Amino acid sequence: ISLTPSSPVGYNLLGQIYSAQKSFKKASENFTKATKIDPRFIPAILNLGNLYQAQNNNQEAINQFKKASQINPNNFLAYFNLGILYQAEKKNKSAIENYEKALTIAPESIPIQNNLAWLYAEEGIKLDDAVKLAQKAKLAAPKNGGIIDTLGWVYFRKGLYKEARERFEEAIKLSPNESTIHYHLGLVY
Repeated sequence: ISLTPSSPVGYNLLGQIYSAQKSFKKASENFTKATKIDPRFIPAILNLGNLYQAQNNNQEAINQFKKASQINPNNFLAYFNLGILYQAEKKNKSAIENYEKALTIAPESIPIQNNLAWLYAEEGIKLDDAVKLAQKAKLAAPKNGGIIDTLGWVYFRKGLYKEARERFEEAIKLSPNESTIHYHLGLVY
């Protein structure tokens, strides 16, 4: 920072260090300094959004992620994080819209595929698309019980109970302590 005080990079890095140490006030100060130096510096804006999210200040996090998406409409992380926040707030329509935007930018992202497939199943919409997304995510992460659970949940919502049971049983072997997966298997039975 002392060598390049007019660059946002050093303040952003210092903010990341403070954030990792859970010194949120100092982290916020440094991310804010970075954005004052360069109001379009996406890394600091995203980090500020993540910081607000970690402190359960969802509205401020949403504001930061929206700002990042307006500055750079091709930044999938802004849309993905908006999707996560809206999903947590049970605003599934908004979550789906943001996950879909993120997926068009980063079509190979396993978390986006998984989350979007889950929400399609929850809403009972685009179930064929949900199957494709969940299968693609499972192929990319075949040892992830949560992702396999999503595929099972999509099958369950489609009424394909045999396929759902097989996926839930597979997911339980990989994640035996996940109560949600056991619950889903119970629903199939």
